[in-house]
Amino acid sequence: MGNNRGGESWLFVKQVVEGRWFSVFTSFLIMIGCGSPYLFGTYSKLLKAKFDYNQTQLNTLGFAKDLGSNLGVFAGLFAEVAPPWMLFLVGISSNFFSYFMIWLSVSNYVSKPQLWLMFVYIYITSNSQNFPNTAVMVTSVGNFPDQRGIILGLLKGFVGLGGAILTQINLAIYGNQNSMDLLLLLSWLPSIVCSLCFLPIRTIKARKHPQELKVFYHLLYVSIAIAVFLLFLTITQRNIAFSQAGYAGGVAVIGVLICLPLLIAIKEELFLFKLGKQTMNPSVVVSIPREQLKEISKISLRSVSNVCKEPQRGEDFSILQALLSKDMALIFIATVSACGSSVAAIDNLGQIAESLEYPNHSIIYVASLIIGFGLGAQTPLIFAIISDLFGLKHYSTLLNCGQLAVPLGSYIMNVEVIGRFYDAEATKIGNVKNGKGLTCTGTHCFSESFMILAAVTLFGAMASFVLAYRTRDFYKGDVYKKCRDDIGVTQSNVELYSVDDRNNEHKKITDDRSK
Repeated sequence: MGNNRGGESWLFVKQVVEGRWFSVFTSFLIMIGCGSPYLFGTYSKLLKAKFDYNQTQLNTLGFAKDLGSNLGVFAGLFAEVAPPWMLFLVGISSNFFSYFMIWLSVSNYVSKPQLWLMFVYIYITSNSQNFPNTAVMVTSVGNFPDQRGIILGLLKGFVGLGGAILTQINLAIYGNQNSMDLLLLLSWLPSIVCSLCFLPIRTIKARKHPQELKVFYHLLYVSIAIAVFLLFLTITQRNIAFSQAGYAGGVAVIGVLICLPLLIAIKEELFLFKLGKQTMNPSVVVSIPREQLKEISKISLRSVSNVCKEPQRGEDFSILQALLSKDMALIFIATVSACGSSVAAIDNLGQIAESLEYPNHSIIYVASLIIGFGLGAQTPLIFAIISDLFGLKHYSTLLNCGQLAVPLGSYIMNVEVIGRFYDAEATKIGNVKNGKGLTCTGTHCFSESFMILAAVTLFGAMASFVLAYRTRDFYKGDVYKKCRDDIGVTQSNVELYSVDDRNNEHKKITDDRSK
């Protein structure tokens, strides 16, 4: 009896570690590390002071960060032919190298790098995140095809939380807000986390059930709780002096919250484990009905005979067909305008606060929240829309192609608009602060450039409305019907498990009483 229970326990642990929900948990941890590019605004002031950059040069480095973050086509093409572990290996090594070289530069362990070399370093810091990012997102969409919208939103949400979480960990370890320490942390911590967590990230064929969406809602509630706590912690730290022990206590709470998805994963796998014992062989995986196979064969034959014709929305597009479609053009325009403006605003928040002569410990709370929510909504929507309209066959490449619009918009808004307007205003004043280069003080430093950003964002919103109008009939239908046809466990199976489980518990109680 004891050996039987021990064997079952081992089988359950094996199922948890190899299951889709544990893969989701480890994906969250990896995506937190992928949020390091959001901290460019934190250490950019150090680069400006250390190497005497003007605002245009600093914004050029900001463009390098945006270019690297969104030029993920190489990662996407690599994912077409390579397994996920190879993408993680490339991301881990390039992340450590790039951040470590920047840390060596600002710490005077190596000579001052030329601007182009610093551009390359910062480009690699952000581009390295595309490899684990692509592996996680493509794998997750493959594991949960009928829930792709919410899983993409959750993953990108943890990327957004990553910057704040890494900041709190830096404070807990080093006890200060020194940007040099932060650069060192960004070199080793995400690399270690990714090294420990990448093995469960793979395509997993597993049994599903109709209550899957509720599990994602629970994960969403956890992510909201983490975000609210981080906001509370950040505001508190800006108004109250924390000791290093206080910072460590905050990180401990964050760690507990981050581990809640693991408990959800264990609970879900336990449900499936018991369901497998009651209803079917646990080794049985989801299979496609014969009628659907015939339909897929018909679609494939039509695709071969009509190579030059554009597929219907929701079918698998080729890379070229998707890139040349009108829908992708509208996505590109909206992304260039809206995301480019948002990223440019985020990159310059520190400089805006300095121009308005805010003290170092203050934040622009309302503006940060609005911009963050706006960009946070746009990014997962873009990824979900691309998967909905153009299929999953070449999703790893298409999602990264869709991101190419962001660095283009960021460069135009950041360098050609904000940077040039700022330097022009600063030159008029002729204000050179010791150790800070050419600076501008006053509302006029950014007012004209942000008026342009507002107009461009409005233009992007109009392109989004056009896309919504074009796809209205498509989204009125059941977009994920084919995915839901693959569900292997019906509601009746769930009810069967519930009834049998209650009967077994009743039988066990009766047996115990008879003894």
